[in-house]
Amino acid sequence: MPWYDYRCESCASSFEARRSVELRDEAPCPSCGSPRVRRAMPLTVTLVKSARAVESDGCCGGMGERGSCACAAAEDAALAR
Repeated sequence: MPWYDYRCESCASSFEARRSVELRDEAPCPSCGSPRVRRAMPLTVTLVKSARAVESDGCCGGMGERGSCACAAAEDAALAR
């Protein structure tokens, strides 16, 4: 089961809950018990590089110079946040 981030509309608390996909929109607030919650976007970003990309000191598996492909641009944008 995946983890989801929520924000309570009644007390404004934020929390995580492990819910099945079918019940992802139904998570009562653990602080106040209100059913009025909304799923929120997580605030973390996970970057994953392949071992080959790390060994080559480039991106896209060593295909081209650093910064010349889409994965380098996405990584740079994520790190700038």
